[in-house]
Amino acid sequence: PVRFRRDLTEFWSLWQSEKFWACHEALETVWRAEKSPRRRQFLQGLVHLSAAIFQHRRGNGIGCARQMTRARVRLEPFF
Repeated sequence: PVRFRRDLTEFWSLWQSEKFWACHEALETVWRAEKSPRRRQFLQGLVHLSAAIFQHRRGNGIGCARQMTRARVRLEPFF
């Protein structure tokens, strides 16, 4: 099984349940409290990715594209 840091457990549970706006909300709290700039960048990328999926499911293509672009910029250094 995949193990996550304790502060990401709620996010992962919500992700698996496909509750993407709740993922966004849960991670935003963690992201704002994070001290490490690198981890903040990663978390912020996940926040944007969650919001992008949420917007896609709502049929908001423009909102999805904007959030996906922001997610890509934040997450690209980790690939």
